[in-house]
Amino acid sequence: MVTLKQLEALYWIGRLGSFEAAARQLETSQSTITRRIQELEAVTGAALFDRTTRIPTLSRQGQDACAQAAGILEGAEDFLARLTSPEMIARRVSIGVTELSSFSWVPGFLRTARAHFPKLELDLRVGSAPQLRQLLSQNELDMAVVPSALFPQEFAVSKVATLATSFCAARGAFDEGGPLTRTDLARMPLIVQENMLFDQVVSRAFVGAEADKVTVTEGLLPLLAFVASGYGISVLPDFILDTAPFDAVLARINTGATPEPLDYVVVHPRTTRSPVVLNLIDMVRDACGFEQFFAVEG
Repeated sequence: MVTLKQLEALYWIGRLGSFEAAARQLETSQSTITRRIQELEAVTGAALFDRTTRIPTLSRQGQDACAQAAGILEGAEDFLARLTSPEMIARRVSIGVTELSSFSWVPGFLRTARAHFPKLELDLRVGSAPQLRQLLSQNELDMAVVPSALFPQEFAVSKVATLATSFCAARGAFDEGGPLTRTDLARMPLIVQENMLFDQVVSRAFVGAEADKVTVTEGLLPLLAFVASGYGISVLPDFILDTAPFDAVLARINTGATPEPLDYVVVHPRTTRSPVVLNLIDMVRDACGFEQFFAVEG
């Protein structure tokens, strides 16, 4: 008899590409995943994997079975979701967000999601937009909230928020008044965050900046510290610049250029049918916004 656990093993191997990854996803051992696949092949008589290579890969028959398994699992989840109260639903959902999101709307979203689905396991991944796009392409995320970009056709993309940013420096670093000259700006290095929106915005505004006048940080907190110390200038979200204690040590500067607002989008596979995931996507749409530092109101 074919079981849902066997189909789960097949589905996650197909989605993540290996027995090991499927075992991690299902929080079990690789030997258990192997046993479930062996049982499935024994019951069906189908050769679901090509084992002539060092790493077993899905055969053509296995690929077809994997697609059918996905439909069966989604149907089973839908069946349970309709019969089960939200408080009793227990499964894992993987969501990718940027570091900036984790400082703004994510705390409030988590509060709402946990109140609605108390037994749900939220696997939250925080990373740069390129990292999250890669995880999406590797089928390791159910959804991601990232700056707007081009995505393959197999992903559904919808706008959820707009981020406003401003050029800034340590308060008192420059005299208030008209636009700063390039000579004024050359006094300090540009501080950008690796693989994030800030390096794109800053580089567009300061075309021709010398490479040795650019400092790259690996996170938002070092960038904040460097700017606040008077070491350099950068671009930061308005909601951070308007929040204590940052508003006491950082000030907007007039560079003669205004950073363009940046749209954020929620991205998920078009094949998503899980009622729980679709419900969480709606919660993201309601929660996502860059108006408050550590927003926790549900």
